[in-house]
Amino acid sequence: DGNIYALNALSGAKIWSHATGYWVDSSPVVIHGVVYVGSDDSWVYALNALTGVKIWKFRTGGAIQSSPTVAGNMVLVTSFDGKVYTLRARTGTKIWSHATGSPIESSPAVVGGAVYFGSDSDYVYALSAATGKLIWRYPTGNLVNSSPMVVNGVVYVGSDDGSIYALNGATGAKIWSYATGYWVDSSPAVASQTVYFGSAGGAFYALNALTGTTIWSYPIGGDVYSSPIVIKGVVYVGSDNGSVYALKAGTGRKVWSYAAR
Repeated sequence: DGNIYALNALSGAKIWSHATGYWVDSSPVVIHGVVYVGSDDSWVYALNALTGVKIWKFRTGGAIQSSPTVAGNMVLVTSFDGKVYTLRARTGTKIWSHATGSPIESSPAVVGGAVYFGSDSDYVYALSAATGKLIWRYPTGNLVNSSPMVVNGVVYVGSDDGSIYALNGATGAKIWSYATGYWVDSSPAVASQTVYFGSAGGAFYALNALTGTTIWSYPIGGDVYSSPIVIKGVVYVGSDNGSVYALKAGTGRKVWSYAAR
């Protein structure tokens, strides 16, 4: 409905809402009392987390469906105008932008002075966080809507070519790839040297982070576009079949599922 909401975590009661000009597909980031979020109206918003009052907003050239990333005093966000933007967190003024030539739905990851993200140009990119200068780009066989996870100098990211990739963070060289046969828009989670992700086609995977070999897979039965989270040995993930799943991280055994229809 074009609104950003803040709800009481215990009761669900609305604390405040802030209206944008269109749908809000972007997931908000909250840090130091500020909510950063994008909207399909092409604006990036910074709101007071307690009141919802606008601190600043910045307009890109297209819809924003990715989630902003806050790194130090910078906010990074990607847009359907094909650009990634770096803004000053306090004021929203632009520091730099970099054009890929195609819409971007992937959220940026900032690690070790580099910005990593994917684009509908079929590439994974690494840019200098300070200047926006291209460090490397890696060609996949299709759109890259998955948001990268960077662990121990390795970039893990999925592609609509049906594969997930492990790339050297410094050079972009491929370490391994794993083919699922279906789109991989799910952003991977990495824990205990294991990569967890889902794919279209209804499967969820756990791979060895060093080699890309299969540890286990689970047939969820519905497309998986959501990003998993791993907590205390349990993987939680949602599916387009309307259910949320809890799976044992080590074995893939289902602990429970909940139909959220």
